[in-house]
Amino acid sequence: MISLKFGERADAKNFPMGSDEWDLPLVFGVEKHTIDDHLREQAGAHWRALKNRDAALGQIKALNDDVADKYAPHGDLPVQRIYDDAARGTLKRAAPSESKIRAMTVLLVLAVAAESTVMVLQQALTLDFNPFILVIAFMLAIGGFLQGHGVGNLLVNRWKEDTARAERGERSLIYWIEIGVGTLLILLIAIIRGGSAFQPTMIFLVFSITVLFGEAVSLFEALREKHKGMRTTLLSEMLQAQKWYATLTHQQHLDRKGYLDTYVAAYDLAAKTGAQVNTSPPPDATSAAPRHA
Repeated sequence: MISLKFGERADAKNFPMGSDEWDLPLVFGVEKHTIDDHLREQAGAHWRALKNRDAALGQIKALNDDVADKYAPHGDLPVQRIYDDAARGTLKRAAPSESKIRAMTVLLVLAVAAESTVMVLQQALTLDFNPFILVIAFMLAIGGFLQGHGVGNLLVNRWKEDTARAERGERSLIYWIEIGVGTLLILLIAIIRGGSAFQPTMIFLVFSITVLFGEAVSLFEALREKHKGMRTTLLSEMLQAQKWYATLTHQQHLDRKGYLDTYVAAYDLAAKTGAQVNTSPPPDATSAAPRHA
C-alpha cells in the first residue's frame, strides 16, 4: 500500500492490504482519511501561527474550497451503466477470480513442462541425445503461447463488443498475426518432429502428439489471457465507479460542512493541550471503506 498524498485521487496502489477491491465506498474511505489528516495538519499549523480561534475559523472557507477543488469536481457521470453495475455488484460477479487465473497459469506451465519432458525422453531413448531438442521444445512452446495469446485477446475483444465496451475490430490485427505465427511454428515443429520417424504410422503419431502439445499450451494461455483481460477491464470500470462514488460523497460532506468538524476539533485539541495535532494511522481494510458515507 502506498500512502495517498493530499490532492491525489486514490488508486488501487493506495488500497489497504486485505481490502475488498470491489467495495464501492473503498476509494472514498481512503481519500477521506487523507483529507482528515490534511485538515488536522492545517489545524495544528493555524494554532501555532494564529493562536486565535476566530482567526483560525476564518480559514474554513479556503479549506473547504481546497478540498472541493481536489476531490469534488461537479459533472455528470461519464457512463451511468458502469456506476449502476458496480452498485449492484454486477461487475464483481462477472469478473473471473484470481484463483481461476492462477489455475490457468499453473496448467500452462505444466503443459510446457510436459511437452518438453516428453520430447527430451523420446530423444534420450534413441541413445543419441541431441541438445537441439531443447530448442525444438522451446519453439513449440513459443508457438503455442503466441497462438493462445492471440486467441485469448480476440475472445476478450469479442466479449467487449458483445457487452458494448468496445467498437468491433478494435486492435484485432495484431492478435490475428500472433495466431498465424504461432500456428506456423506449431506446424513447422510438428513437421520437423514427424520427419524424424521412419514409418508412416510413426510419422503421423509423432506429428499428432507434437501438435497436441502445442495446442494444449495454446488452450491454457488463451483461457488465462481471456480471464485476465476480463478481470482487468472490470476492475478498471470498478475503479471508475469508486471514484465517482467518492466524488459524489465528498460533495455531500462538503455541502453539510462535514469535514470541517475534523478541523475545528483538531484546532480545539491543539489549543487545549498546546501540542501538535497528530495525524491518524493509515486505514486498515475494514476502516478504509465506510458502508455509509
